[in-house]
Amino acid sequence: MRDLTAREEEVARLIARGAAVEAIIAELGIQKTTIEAHRRRIYLKTGAKNRWQLFHYARQRGWITDPDLAC
Repeated sequence: MRDLTAREEEVARLIARGAAVEAIIAELGIQKTTIEAHRRRIYLKTGAKNRWQLFHYARQRGWITDPDLAC
């Protein structure tokens, strides 16, 4: 497993919290194609095959806490 870049980690946290692509665009100010490229690299680096696995990856690292789940 390889380390995520700071931007990949930002995108990973948002994806794991269930943010839609449009919400990520609005929050980070990046294009949809950039988000898709980050997502591919995030899944490759973390070994996640879907959002559910990425969610668990994020929980294990403390990126997501119970108050985050209420959003």
